[in-house]
Amino acid sequence: MLFTAGALLIQLVPVAPPRMLPGDNMIDTAVQYGQSVYGSVAGLNADQLSAMPSVHVGWALLVALLAVQLSGSRWRWLALGYPALTLLAVVVTANHFWLDGIAAAALLALALVVQRAGRIARRRLLAGWRVRAEQRRASRPDGSVSPRVPAARP
Repeated sequence: MLFTAGALLIQLVPVAPPRMLPGDNMIDTAVQYGQSVYGSVAGLNADQLSAMPSVHVGWALLVALLAVQLSGSRWRWLALGYPALTLLAVVVTANHFWLDGIAAAALLALALVVQRAGRIARRRLLAGWRVRAEQRRASRPDGSVSPRVPAARP
């Protein structure tokens, strides 16, 4: 979710893909072969100024990392080819620059680090609460946790 939020936040700054830059002779292959999603589709217009970061590459990298982590097969490392091929595809089709894919990987890495730090902080916080609750319980003669709530009687 943090990756998606970061990617959406960056969307507030318009960044044109290479196919929209005049003078670079980049060919929009989707338009050339009649497969472009840019135009009115069901009354919606796709945002053409959303090239940074490449959500395609970020998603592919996330899927590959999960495949590597969850699979026990020795072939699981082949999953890392998926984001590499996705990056190649979006660059070759002039939908993204190389930096767009690198930014997506960096944003995903940041999201994963923040998520891990949050999990560690949550575990420490819960462990501290449990320790304090046990200390309070041990310090009361009747074993209750709170002075207002008596301990359950068997």
